[in-house]
Amino acid sequence: MAVFVPFVLPGEHVEAEIAPGKAGFARGSVSQLVERSSERVEAACPYFQQCGGCQYQHISYERQLEYKAGILRETLQRIAKIELKAEIKLHPSPPWNYRNRTRLQVRTAPEFALGYHRFGLHEFLPVRECPISSPLINRLVARLIELQGSGCPAGIEEVELFADAGDERLLVWAFCGRDADREALLRWAETVRREVPAIAGMTFFPSRRRSEEEEPSDLKPLAQSGAAEIIYRVRNAEYRVRAGLFSR
Repeated sequence: MAVFVPFVLPGEHVEAEIAPGKAGFARGSVSQLVERSSERVEAACPYFQQCGGCQYQHISYERQLEYKAGILRETLQRIAKIELKAEIKLHPSPPWNYRNRTRLQVRTAPEFALGYHRFGLHEFLPVRECPISSPLINRLVARLIELQGSGCPAGIEEVELFADAGDERLLVWAFCGRDADREALLRWAETVRREVPAIAGMTFFPSRRRSEEEEPSDLKPLAQSGAAEIIYRVRNAEYRVRAGLFSR
């Protein structure tokens, strides 16, 4: 039986707790690392293995790229039945601060906090930084936490932050209940934009958790403060990224 255990490297010996699963495979979690791989490194992020985001920080970045290329090759063979003969050419990003788009959960009580879901759970994990997100995104996160949300309305559930190619300007879109007070949303947006002038605009949408079948682009904004789009320049091309649209 195949047993899927996250955060384990090839060649490592572990003791694992196995959870009830479907016929043919099971999932588990490491209870003790018996023999570690020489490739294992200390993760730089203080939230690694708690956060539901990154899963490879215990591997050097160069080996991460090799493993990911191997996963792509194996996936093409297993699912698409394609035997890829050609070399997979890697186009790596910097190992840190490369992400120009970050989505965070918002908690307004008992005190303001931003965070992610815990790994494998829907529990809130407060964070003070995200090492793979851009420096500008991290500055906004730090400033909001420093200001204790600066009067963030209780209805705000999530925020998405999108930085331009120069990491100089941000779009922010927030998700909240449909019955949120529009004037309260706009007052909060004006306060936050004064504190962080790099924010080009903030747009408020109905919560996706209440509209799971709708894409953000299909939802009508509840409120808008400042710009609704930002220019993203890549070499000789320019792209207009509008609030609520997916762009990476």
